[in-house]
Amino acid sequence: MCSAFNKSFLEIFRYSEADVDSKRFYNFIVPEDVPCVEKNFRAMIKGKEIEKNCVVRAIDGSGAIIPIEANCGQYKMGEDIKGVTILVRKTDEE
Repeated sequence: MCSAFNKSFLEIFRYSEADVDSKRFYNFIVPEDVPCVEKNFRAMIKGKEIEKNCVVRAIDGSGAIIPIEANCGQYKMGEDIKGVTILVRKTDEE
């Protein structure tokens, strides 16, 4: 499985490219929130209808917990679902 993080993700989370190398999105989520995120990812990959926006707690580069909104979508090649794309934005929710 491949993960790619863009410049905006690095800025929001305050990580360098080296910090995110070989990591998955799960690595940046508070452990208690991972099962919910993982469940949504698996459902999305299977093509099930799920709530595409969710607010979870993430861990930034300083170790602080920040609320983020993750908007998930399917990554497709033709009609084949290959994975999940995630758009992330920092929220004011606690």
